[in-house]
Amino acid sequence: MSDRTEITVVEPDRAPDESMAVALSKAEIDQQIATARTYPRKIKNVMAAITSLVTLDEETAQECLYALVRRKKMANDEEENKPIEGPSIRLAEVAAQMYGNCRIDARVVHVDRTEKFVEAEGLFHDLETNMASRATVRRRISTKHGRLFSEDMIVVTGNAACSIAKRNAILAGIPRGIYRPAYQAARAIVAGTAETL
Repeated sequence: MSDRTEITVVEPDRAPDESMAVALSKAEIDQQIATARTYPRKIKNVMAAITSLVTLDEETAQECLYALVRRKKMANDEEENKPIEGPSIRLAEVAAQMYGNCRIDARVVHVDRTEKFVEAEGLFHDLETNMASRATVRRRISTKHGRLFSEDMIVVTGNAACSIAKRNAILAGIPRGIYRPAYQAARAIVAGTAETL
């Protein structure tokens, strides 16, 4: 008969193969959700704060908008310039900050040097409603002649893809009616029609 006793430590809150980092991350998110529900956002205050920051000055208003022209082929093989415009990453970041009680993240998830593209993923998590939106963006990492970008340019392209993915995730997660007035006010300032100019 042996005097030795074996002690087994059982942690019921964590699966045996779950790492400590994952458990800590889950606990952190759970705490953030609890805090968000204790201190919910006030939508009218959020909308006013977004508009106030976006229209701080003309330069800020310009940074909150993006516009580019895409060429579109018509049925008769002619090309037409089609303007595309919308809220930029800067407006999305302001909206997320003022919306509050949310988590945002973006990362490069894949770099394919054979197919010559980089893929980034953006995440928006509303802690009050526990709703999350995810956006994936691909960007080419080659010249128009097919030559692969340098390592520095691949990093720059990855960062740009992250910004677009983050913007798309945020704007998909925050209801459009909350940031639309700020976007329209920024457009008015840039166009020079706002009374402040």
